[in-house]
Amino acid sequence: MCIFANYDEENSLVLARLFGKICSQLQSESIHTAQNTGNITVRISTDTQKKLDQVAVSVDRSRNWVINEAIENYLSVYEWQEKRISDRLNSAEKGGVFLNSGQVDKIVESFKP
Repeated sequence: MCIFANYDEENSLVLARLFGKICSQLQSESIHTAQNTGNITVRISTDTQKKLDQVAVSVDRSRNWVINEAIENYLSVYEWQEKRISDRLNSAEKGGVFLNSGQVDKIVESFKP
């Protein structure tokens, strides 16, 4: 039996989607509130805080969720960059082929309008 049975079909669908979204958000946020988390205090400018709050509202998530996502994304990119740099250094040590400064300048110039 549908818990939204007292509503017409259209409103039942809207309520069911809303309920699903709330459950999904609670599950997502509970991952960050489990015992494997810690607390960190940071100071940010009021402008940055306002932007952060705008993002949170626009994605319908908490400020905490947005901060966790931003940190996780940053760390993911950092790890990727660190691996790429390490791989390139290893390649250079093994006699890899690299562009000279003139070739790099030519590529850079090709991107300019």
